[in-house]
Amino acid sequence: MKYDKIYGEPNKFNPDRFMPENASRLVPYAYLPFGAGRRSCIGTRFGLFVIGRSLCHVIARYRFGR
Repeated sequence: MKYDKIYGEPNKFNPDRFMPENASRLVPYAYLPFGAGRRSCIGTRFGLFVIGRSLCHVIARYRFGR
């Protein structure tokens, strides 16, 4: 698989590979969730807007207190 070259054991759940102390092992630009350049995702701005808006709604409805 092509991801074997980028991530050792790509099918294994290992969130530690993205920790700051392991940053030197990561290949630059290997993870681009919305793509890049002229052919990037058309919904990038909308997706980020929806995520931010949803987070605002969750925070507004969360009750702080004891």
